[in-house]
Amino acid sequence: DIGDAPATSRFGDSGSDVKKLQQALKLLNYYTGAIDGKYGSGTEEAVKKFQKSKGMSQDGIAGKVTIKLLFGEDAADADEEIMDCKTGKKFTVKRWSGANHIDAEPLTAEDSAIMKSIYGGSWSWDRRAILVKYNGHVYAASMNGMPHEDDTISDNDFDGHFCIPFTGSKTHGTQRVDEDHQSCVQTALKYSW
Repeated sequence: DIGDAPATSRFGDSGSDVKKLQQALKLLNYYTGAIDGKYGSGTEEAVKKFQKSKGMSQDGIAGKVTIKLLFGEDAADADEEIMDCKTGKKFTVKRWSGANHIDAEPLTAEDSAIMKSIYGGSWSWDRRAILVKYNGHVYAASMNGMPHEDDTISDNDFDGHFCIPFTGSKTHGTQRVDEDHQSCVQTALKYSW
C-alpha cells in the first residue's frame, strides 16, 4: 500500500501525478528540470537514472515498482496533524516528500488560515516548536511558516510548501543542521498532545 503516492505514469503523460513524480526525483537529485507536470524526455531520463540506481531495468516508465521504491510503503502524501506548542492550535497537513526533513502543505484553506494565525497573521521564516501526530504517534519537531518553492495543492491559500525538521534533520540546500530548528525540537519535547 503506497497510500496517495502518484499513480503510474509514462512518457507523454501529464498532470498532478507527474508533478509529484518530478518533485520526488528532484529531491533525490535525479531530475533537474521544471516541476511542470509534463512527462517529457527529462523526466524519462530521471526515472531511468533512479531505476539504474535500484538495479532495475531502465525503461523510463514510472510503474508500480518504481513508484513504490521512490515513495516508500507509506512515505508520500500522508495526512498529519500539527499542534503548535505555544498556542495549542492544531491544523492538518499533507506530506508529499522529505529526505532530510518533511516537506508539507496545509491540507485546506482553513488549515492555512490556522497556520497563518499561529504566525500572527503573516507568513514567516521564524521557527516554531510543534508536535506532529502521525499514525497515533506524536513526534517533537519544528516548522517554518513561509510558503516556498513547489506545491501540490492549488486551492489551500498556501503557494508552496513549508519544512518540518526533526532531531538532526538537515536543510536541502546546505545539507546542514539548523540550530534554530533544533532548539525548537528540544522545546517541543517538553510538551504533550
